[in-house]
Amino acid sequence: MEDKQLLMMNVVSNILSSYYSNKTSFCLINQREPNNAEKDELLKRVLSMFENLTTSYLGDIKEIAEHAR
Repeated sequence: MEDKQLLMMNVVSNILSSYYSNKTSFCLINQREPNNAEKDELLKRVLSMFENLTTSYLGDIKEIAEHAR
Protein backbone atom coordinates (compact mmCIF):
# COMPACT_ATOMS: atom_id res chain seq x y z
CA MET A 1 0.00 0.00 0.00
CA GLU A 2 1.31 3.42 -0.90
CA ASP A 3 2.15 6.08 1.68
CA LYS A 4 -0.58 8.31 0.27
CA GLN A 5 -3.20 5.59 0.74
CA LEU A 6 -2.09 4.95 4.31
CA LEU A 7 -2.24 8.65 5.08
CA MET A 8 -5.71 8.90 3.56
CA MET A 9 -6.91 5.89 5.56
CA ASN A 10 -5.57 7.48 8.73
CA VAL A 11 -7.33 10.79 8.04
CA VAL A 12 -10.62 9.06 7.20
CA SER A 13 -10.33 6.92 10.32
CA ASN A 14 -9.81 10.02 12.47
CA ILE A 15 -12.77 11.79 10.89
CA LEU A 16 -15.03 8.77 11.43
CA SER A 17 -13.85 8.42 15.01
CA SER A 18 -14.58 12.08 15.69
CA TYR A 19 -17.99 11.80 14.04
CA TYR A 20 -19.01 8.80 16.14
CA SER A 21 -17.69 10.45 19.31
CA ASN A 22 -19.79 13.52 18.54
CA LYS A 23 -22.81 11.34 17.76
CA THR A 24 -22.38 9.46 21.05
CA SER A 25 -22.18 12.76 22.94
CA PHE A 26 -25.32 13.95 21.17
CA CYS A 27 -27.16 10.76 22.17
CA LEU A 28 -26.06 11.02 25.80
CA ILE A 29 -27.03 14.68 26.09
CA ASN A 30 -30.33 14.44 24.23
CA GLN A 31 -31.30 10.89 25.25
CA ARG A 32 -32.10 10.00 21.62
CA GLU A 33 -30.53 9.28 18.26
CA PRO A 34 -30.01 12.29 15.99
CA ASN A 35 -32.30 12.64 12.98
CA ASN A 36 -30.81 12.87 9.48
CA ALA A 37 -30.50 16.67 9.54
CA GLU A 38 -28.74 16.52 12.92
CA LYS A 39 -26.41 13.78 11.64
CA ASP A 40 -25.53 15.96 8.66
CA GLU A 41 -24.81 18.88 10.99
CA LEU A 42 -22.59 16.71 13.20
CA LEU A 43 -20.63 15.56 10.16
CA LYS A 44 -20.30 19.13 8.86
CA ARG A 45 -18.89 20.24 12.22
CA VAL A 46 -16.38 17.40 12.27
CA LEU A 47 -15.25 18.12 8.70
CA SER A 48 -15.00 21.83 9.47
CA MET A 49 -12.88 21.08 12.53
CA PHE A 50 -10.50 18.94 10.46
CA GLU A 51 -10.31 21.58 7.72
CA ASN A 52 -9.47 24.24 10.30
CA LEU A 53 -6.84 22.06 11.96
CA THR A 54 -5.29 21.17 8.62
CA THR A 55 -5.11 24.82 7.61
CA SER A 56 -3.73 25.91 10.99
CA TYR A 57 -1.10 23.20 11.21
CA LEU A 58 -0.24 22.65 7.54
CA GLY A 59 3.36 23.73 8.03
CA ASP A 60 3.80 21.39 10.99
CA ILE A 61 2.16 18.53 9.09
CA LYS A 62 4.51 19.02 6.13
CA GLU A 63 7.54 19.13 8.42
CA ILE A 64 6.51 15.93 10.20
CA ALA A 65 5.85 14.23 6.86
CA GLU A 66 9.29 15.20 5.56
CA HIS A 67 11.00 13.82 8.67
CA ALA A 68 9.02 10.59 8.42
CA ARG A 69 10.45 9.84 4.97
